[in-house]
Amino acid sequence: MKENSVTFTSQYVIACFFPSRYRELIEDKKHSLKVYTLVLVLLLTLIANVIPFLAWDASVGGLDNLLRNRLPAFRIHDGIMDCDQSLSFALGNVCFVKVDAGVESFSSSDVKEEGYAFYFSRTNMVLNSGGVSREVAYRDLGVDEINNDTLVSLLPIYRISLGLSMIAIYIVTLLQYLAMTLFFALLCRGLVKDPGGDRLPFGTTFAIVVYARTLFVLIQNVGIALGYPMNGLIVELILVCATFSHIFRGQASVLKIDLKK
Repeated sequence: MKENSVTFTSQYVIACFFPSRYRELIEDKKHSLKVYTLVLVLLLTLIANVIPFLAWDASVGGLDNLLRNRLPAFRIHDGIMDCDQSLSFALGNVCFVKVDAGVESFSSSDVKEEGYAFYFSRTNMVLNSGGVSREVAYRDLGVDEINNDTLVSLLPIYRISLGLSMIAIYIVTLLQYLAMTLFFALLCRGLVKDPGGDRLPFGTTFAIVVYARTLFVLIQNVGIALGYPMNGLIVELILVCATFSHIFRGQASVLKIDLKK
């Protein structure tokens, strides 16, 4: 193998489809495993969250058009919301919005979503973030009147909040990926040993697991983006078994064990 023969892009191709070549990735000194992981998690965040939101945003003609022309006219005055229509919609995979002036008030128990959610009733709203809900009465907002134009004026603040939310999602996704990688690494450290009975150092096993999980987390996140999360037991078992297979073959590659014998 030529020195530095592994390119930045080929790392991901090898990780996904050629576990028998993981030795090349482990011995590669040109590219950092840290950078590989950060870029991979960024890709996962884009696939599962950013791209669906951008697609939804384009489908409604942008948030400005949604608030001015597609959202029913409403008015909150003296602590009461007047709105002729009830509606509910999801902002991509980012948050859920429900508006129903026929409901006197919502409570935290009405919120079923685990992520960001906003419920608006006749007299109050419920804000949910990460499973933590807060009930706010319109009278406590300290604003004389809120209508469609008021929401349009708040769009810059919303976009900043959305950007911060994406950063938070990226960090959480990164931590989740590292935690699951650590779990697999601890579980698989002694899965393959060389003829002398020696096993791989833990750091090497951890790197192998990072590469081995690439294809399958990409498949899972594409499913989420398409609206088909892979939560079924059988599907999850297949993905776990396939991950173990990649890890097993990757460890054999690093230890120079010929699995065909």
